Amino acid sequence: MLPRQMASALLSFGLIFCLWSAAFAAEPAFTFADGVLTIRTERYEVAWRDGCMVRLRSVLPQAGEFTLPTMPMAAGQLPNGLGSFHGQDKEGKEQHFPWRFAPLSTAFPAQHPPAAETKVAFEKSGNTARLTYSGLKDEPSASLVQELAVEAGTGDLVIRQEGRSANPGVFGVAFSALNLRPDVQFLVPYFGGQRWGKEFAAEKLVTIAWPEFW
Repeated sequence: MLPRQMASALLSFGLIFCLWSAAFAAEPAFTFADGVLTIRTERYEVAWRDGCMVRLRSVLPQAGEFTLPTMPMAAGQLPNGLGSFHGQDKEGKEQHFPWRFAPLSTAFPAQHPPAAETKVAFEKSGNTARLTYSGLKDEPSASLVQELAVEAGTGDLVIRQEGRSANPGVFGVAFSALNLRPDVQFLVPYFGGQRWGKEFAAEKLVTIAWPEFW
């Protein structure tokens, strides 16, 4: 057993070391070019384009790529961006069916992601990047605002978003993690917990309502 004075000294040293380490931890780096936001931290690197994550790379505890380098997917392939019933009441309701399997070629006319005609503005404040997309696909009056913040205490990436339109009927906003490697698996709290890999509903789009089935 250590003498009380030595234990106290070691505890004090440990606290000082932790505070010193936190003070000198590398700040996250934000770069924005050609419509792509890249966030680099000591643990990961994320690329964000057209309102979605298009690349994810792990640095710590082990380096590795979780996405395909060719980045073949586009935001419009999944129900991303601002969702609205305006002019798309039937399609919007079909999209909210609690249990749905659909072909990969399914279109989502009730969704309005950023597109080629969209203007995007980038702002940075501290450890937060703010992206404002104006003029969304088939909804020129709509805008999508996304804030991506690296949390100071944990280093986690926290995403906040909101959508607005001059037209009524907005029901939500969404983003996707695109271009994931085929061997990536998800642990989901679905009917008590399941593991989903590439074999689950292969070649299909699946929608599952929350909270009925979770």
